[in-house]
Amino acid sequence: MRFALHIYIFFLTSKIKIYSRI
Repeated sequence: MRFALHIYIFFLTSKIKIYSRI
């Protein structure tokens, strides 16, 4: 289930991006 981890990382990155935008 490595793909799931990649998706999780992608989601985390998106969250960080949003936080950085704020």
